[in-house]
Amino acid sequence: MRLVSRASKLAVVLRRRLLYVIPAVATLLVAAVLLGPAQARSVTVARLLASGSDVRSARIVVVERAEGIERPWPNAKVSLFVGDEATARWSGATDSEGIADVSFDAPVPAGAPVRIVSEGQVLATGTLATSEGSPILEERAPAATVQGGGVVVRVAPERGALVPPFAERVRVLVTRAGQPVAASLKVSALSAEPSETTTSTNDEGVAELSLTPLANPIMLSLEVRGDAVADAEASIGIRMSGVFVAPELDGGRVTVTSPVPRDRVYLSFYDDRARTSGCSVDLTKDEQGFFRGTCGVEMPAETLAVVASGEPNEKGPSTVVWPAPGRKGTAGAPLLDVALDGTRARVGAERRRVSIVRTATVAGLCAAAAIELALLLWTGRRERRRLSNFAAVLDQEMKDAAEQNAAAVVSDSQTEAVIQPIPPKTAVGVSQRLLVVTICALVVLSFAMIAVLVLR
Repeated sequence: MRLVSRASKLAVVLRRRLLYVIPAVATLLVAAVLLGPAQARSVTVARLLASGSDVRSARIVVVERAEGIERPWPNAKVSLFVGDEATARWSGATDSEGIADVSFDAPVPAGAPVRIVSEGQVLATGTLATSEGSPILEERAPAATVQGGGVVVRVAPERGALVPPFAERVRVLVTRAGQPVAASLKVSALSAEPSETTTSTNDEGVAELSLTPLANPIMLSLEVRGDAVADAEASIGIRMSGVFVAPELDGGRVTVTSPVPRDRVYLSFYDDRARTSGCSVDLTKDEQGFFRGTCGVEMPAETLAVVASGEPNEKGPSTVVWPAPGRKGTAGAPLLDVALDGTRARVGAERRRVSIVRTATVAGLCAAAAIELALLLWTGRRERRRLSNFAAVLDQEMKDAAEQNAAAVVSDSQTEAVIQPIPPKTAVGVSQRLLVVTICALVVLSFAMIAVLVLR
């Protein structure tokens, strides 16, 4: 009996202590979860930029993404796998900006399953989505507005693009009835230098002049005098913040110049079929205040067009498609597009992890709240029982005292007056119930507030 009584007392003490311990443990749990696993962690994401239907070369961009903000992930060891191949199609490391230009021995067809892996983590996986289009290099000179003589005047930059403030040669073709015209030209330029110059066409009806663009657009007024007489007007658009590619190679390598401050420029080389390779060029400020650099690798011999851009995805106003140095004409190429992006999968997995942690925490808080309420109800019932026993004993004692004093009391009314002040038991029970309900409401409110903080 003594062992049973001692065990009962220990259980009572344990339950009373749990009333205070459970809220404290729940608070510590919430603090640990909020500062630890419930925090959204940064994820490493890879993107594959490519163009064309069959990918012979691509650009991998690896970034660390946290709360919607991305920063480069430098010197990441990356491997690219195609399909179920056990051997990586390409392996290497990103540069200081988290970028790597890759080339494949065999083209990767559109729709092929591709995955990018870094140190055991899959940074991107999915089917290869590619764009349509083929590189071109053509003579493309829009006709100027001509007055008189049936003369057609066509004006175009020799390399298809103008970037201020770099001088470029401009070709003027003068024809009549499809035949070249020998004539002298007086050219007046607005938004370019020189503002006025004279030149003559050759046997093919072509005249060349050098213009330095200043603002967009360049407006030209041309006076044709000779075998034909006509006046013409032409407008040439320029790329105000474009990247300039030098018309000649420097030891087989491409030289680029940016008129605005940039740390780096990205190049893509195209032959007549697709992108063959690319490179990143670090820029330094020269004595003229421009930002200049030279590609670290030689340009492939079969290169038809060069895409120069201040952004790795070749988007934005800085992107210009140039003919390969040594070539003339207007170049075109399918710009890089996102062929594979691991952002959604990686961010989604992190969100699911956080959701699981927070859900488990809330479930634990609910269990703790249930235990706390059970303990409160048990304690309330026990206290009510003790109060009921105390009231019964007090009532009995009052009755015994009344019986002892009955002989000395003259009338029954005096006896009732003595017994009447006994407090009613119902008032104690109602007060105790109100206390328990109030405490339970406070516990529920506290745990609800904690759950809201966890799930926020």
